[in-house]
Amino acid sequence: MTPRGVFKAMKREINVPVSCGNLTVHPGDLVLGDCDGIVIVPQDRLSETLEKARQILEKEEQIQAEIERGKIIFDMLGLNRFFESQ
Repeated sequence: MTPRGVFKAMKREINVPVSCGNLTVHPGDLVLGDCDGIVIVPQDRLSETLEKARQILEKEEQIQAEIERGKIIFDMLGLNRFFESQ
């Protein structure tokens, strides 16, 4: 079912899958959005997604701490390998 406007006089369903573009969103799925876009996380992947997000956050915090200690991100990520002559 896809919402098509405000119809207060008509009976509608809740807790049913809805279509958003080419994607079906099911009850219990996590829907997050900001000015850059929207992400849908299926309910059965919430734990896995949360764990991956925590790992990314931890890594970003480590990188930020290294930068604050004076390290250069170019060196930390080993980007010089792309500029070395063969």
